[in-house]
Amino acid sequence: KIRRSQHCKTVNSNTLQHNIVITIMADPASSSPSSKPSSASPLPSLEALRQHNRNATMDVLLPPLEYTTYRQRLFFTDEDMHTMILKHVLNDAFKDGVPAKKKKSKQIREKENWPRELCVVGSRVLVDPQRLMLDGDKQTSSVFDISLETEEEELDASPDGVDAMTYFLRPGATAMTRVVAKKIKRFMGIQLRGQHVKERQLRRTQHNIIFMPHTSAICEAILREEGVMSMVHEGIVSILELPVDLIPLDEDVLSLEQPSALKECAVDGVPTHTIQTVAASLVKIQEAFGVVKRVEGLGPLAEDVIIKMMSMRMDDYEIEVTNACASARDQPLNESFDIKNGGNIGDNGGSAQDFIQSDIDAMIIMDRTLDLVTPMLTPLTYEGLVDDIIGMKNGHIKVKLSLVDPEDDEEVKSNPSSALSEPKVSIALNGGDPLFAEVRGQNVEKIGSFLQDQAKALRESHANFTNRDKSLSEIHKFVKHIPVFTQNYRSLTQHINLAALVKKSVDEPAFRQRWQTEREMLEGSTCYDELDELIYTQHSPFRLLKLLCLQSITSGGIKSSKYDAMRRDIVQTYGYEFLFVLSNIEKLGALRSKAFLDTSGSFSIMRKWLSLINEDVDTIEPDDISYVSSGYAPLSVRLIQAACKGWINAEDVLRELPGHLIDVIQVHPPETYADALKRPIPRGLALDDESVIVESNKEKQKPVLLVYFIGGVTYMEVHSLRFLSQLPKFPYRIVCCTTALVNGETMLRDLV
Repeated sequence: KIRRSQHCKTVNSNTLQHNIVITIMADPASSSPSSKPSSASPLPSLEALRQHNRNATMDVLLPPLEYTTYRQRLFFTDEDMHTMILKHVLNDAFKDGVPAKKKKSKQIREKENWPRELCVVGSRVLVDPQRLMLDGDKQTSSVFDISLETEEEELDASPDGVDAMTYFLRPGATAMTRVVAKKIKRFMGIQLRGQHVKERQLRRTQHNIIFMPHTSAICEAILREEGVMSMVHEGIVSILELPVDLIPLDEDVLSLEQPSALKECAVDGVPTHTIQTVAASLVKIQEAFGVVKRVEGLGPLAEDVIIKMMSMRMDDYEIEVTNACASARDQPLNESFDIKNGGNIGDNGGSAQDFIQSDIDAMIIMDRTLDLVTPMLTPLTYEGLVDDIIGMKNGHIKVKLSLVDPEDDEEVKSNPSSALSEPKVSIALNGGDPLFAEVRGQNVEKIGSFLQDQAKALRESHANFTNRDKSLSEIHKFVKHIPVFTQNYRSLTQHINLAALVKKSVDEPAFRQRWQTEREMLEGSTCYDELDELIYTQHSPFRLLKLLCLQSITSGGIKSSKYDAMRRDIVQTYGYEFLFVLSNIEKLGALRSKAFLDTSGSFSIMRKWLSLINEDVDTIEPDDISYVSSGYAPLSVRLIQAACKGWINAEDVLRELPGHLIDVIQVHPPETYADALKRPIPRGLALDDESVIVESNKEKQKPVLLVYFIGGVTYMEVHSLRFLSQLPKFPYRIVCCTTALVNGETMLRDLV
């Protein structure tokens, strides 16, 4: 356990000019004005969670003590898991977020920086054959230059091969569990047919299957069916659990990085693994930061998670009390003793200290199915557009080297043939880069002028130093800060180039037309002609499906005759595989047909009562969360605002939501969910004491609100929550937890 130490508004991107790339000297003499440190994490003990994840991973990967030399190869079921373990668990992704010193092109190629003591000789990402037919070229290369396996690999069976093969699996990855089982049996067959049988009998390869964060009965059944369980008894195979769940992707964003959670819950109808994982992660959070007293839940999954979480807390409490009582027998009767971080047994029992000293004041758990509109929309913030255009996984993007290195770009221009073999680099985008922390949530209309101001200030500060005589002390100070200044320069250059790429995409007519179509749908219009045109021109299939889902949700469904025609056209245009895709989207509830006279829709009611459309939003100096899409406020975040106001006049909205509102208080000692419901409490999370609301001229910290999205959260919602946290009149600082960071395309792909 861990401890806490109505009219479409035109998108205007003209302010993002290509000429923002200006010449800056390589050694600027003062930091950029934006280089102030990012705001402190709302959770001061977040490092304890990072350290717990790293220690747990090192424990399962460290070589056995009896080996003097050791070699192991790692296998991952998907790139997300590989990136998460390598970049966020075993290494510090926040250091990667700061641009490093310039390297030559040959040296900047991506390397796997595994800790030396783990003796890792390589890693591979296994490909799920079920995904290949839909992903197409998206999976032809790996993010970190790991070769992907589309068929069984002939492994080296010589005596100088590896000592251990370690496979990382998720509890719901049934197909990949079978792939791993077959791979183990194939490898064993190669060993038995090898020429060095005697040597291999003395030193057999060990196979370690690691389920993260826990195993599942169905995966164990598959291993038993494939005959792998018998190898466990022989000592050839080990099955382990790695209790790593929430990964800090940023100071205020933690993720399970399990994009399949929504499919398991809403499509497959098997939410057990997700409920258990989310509940366990919440218990761990409360072990690290203290018990959260006030808990609200919206949606069916939220209620199931709260029930499971409270049950797990009761089980842990009973175990702790039992252990404490056993220890008491060995102590004098007049001595008190600790159960958990200073808590004494008495009238309160167990972890009273953790309950009193909590860093988190309230919690809201939200089901993704409450708001399926927001993921289908195009974000207009810098980070959201980078994710939409380039694609971001685990807080990293992969781009060509010339995009972030101007000197390498000149080399490509002088030698066009080298562009074909130009290396790609992985870049971490997080609050570790102060400039990115400031620009990531800005609207696209502000990005260009903001970066121009930063470049101008950086150049002027350097000129002010070099154009006049300096004393020795001033020169010494300048030299001392050269690494910091150079880092600021590299960060600015990187984001100027990324912003230029964003601007190029935003200026395309197709992008503007997409945004206009989305806004018309949000306001209740039907855009069947636009959808038909996209199908006939063979538009990107998942971008088309985003718009189709948006049309269905905002209008209460699609007319039956039109819906059948569109389904037929999609299958004929993109292939029969999309018949299953459409079926899964229907199960999610994002796509349905309606009778001709049925014009009802819950979204129209919520659009009115929650003021989801704001035509007069100021995108440069915003005062409302709707700036993130130039006029639309994410429904999920509006619900959070309503909760923090005590759900005043929100009865009509709550009636339209699936499930019902859960509002309980956790007490000490822990009690069951049924008992908690009997306790009368004030409705909503409104704070009675107005003095806790932080004004701009005060240093007092706001209380912390944890918001947990089950099924994924978008960058549009993350930026909206950060914006709320910074508002002086909003009563909380918000920490966002989620099963995965998603956008509309990735969410629909993960339903397959």
